[in-house]
Amino acid sequence: MRVIIIEDEEKARQLIMHLLYAVDEQIRVVGQAGNAEEGKKLIQSMLPDVVFLDIKMPGKTGIELVRELADSGYHIQYFIISGYDEFSYAQEAIELGIKGYILKPVSYRDIEHAVNKARQELTGISLGAEERRRLPVMELGDLFVDLDEKCPMIKKAVEYICKNMSLPCNLSDTAYELNISSEYLSRNFHEEMGITFMAFVRMVKIDYACVLLEKTDMKIYEIAKATGYKNDKYFCNTFKKVMGMQPQKYRNRIRK
Repeated sequence: MRVIIIEDEEKARQLIMHLLYAVDEQIRVVGQAGNAEEGKKLIQSMLPDVVFLDIKMPGKTGIELVRELADSGYHIQYFIISGYDEFSYAQEAIELGIKGYILKPVSYRDIEHAVNKARQELTGISLGAEERRRLPVMELGDLFVDLDEKCPMIKKAVEYICKNMSLPCNLSDTAYELNISSEYLSRNFHEEMGITFMAFVRMVKIDYACVLLEKTDMKIYEIAKATGYKNDKYFCNTFKKVMGMQPQKYRNRIRK
């Protein structure tokens, strides 16, 4: 289950993330945002299954964001978080098809209930996540579970990779962005994550390609470009090495 958290308070974002991982270690928080505009871009680029978002944020409210995305054509489950028990918000949330309304302070039971509800709907509508577990897939979930405990440099490197999916994200470019040497990043990334930097980049990109194959009608060459591969043939070869089949076959199998 791919999740995005949109909340202007950093401590609240961290709490929700920790509770999500406590409920289910296989959950992947693929993005966090502090306001609606950043959240909208994240949702459009990362195509999550579930979004937890605050109502009261600088600029647009969470309700306004959901309304803007209502006709996007994506199947996304929204769970509203609010410090206000106001019927007007709850009523509007129901009208927009929002799946849950959680009052602060957020508890383990609140998140557990939301996750179970989201999982039931996902398995009833799409076999994507469950089907993918039966395919030769990457164990990205384990790598992301303890990410918050890693050193700031590693967290920034992972954030850079995830935010720049359409770029090659090679070691030297990422090291340059972090103002460190390639050797230093390579060594520390391997020590902290238990996987080489480029192997991690490949896993994240192919995982994102799987999401695009499942949830969009983008052509293969478009998905290759969206995941930072300039050559769609090279993309297809890489995809096959990781997933054991060509992208089109994967799409056909998932959509049966």
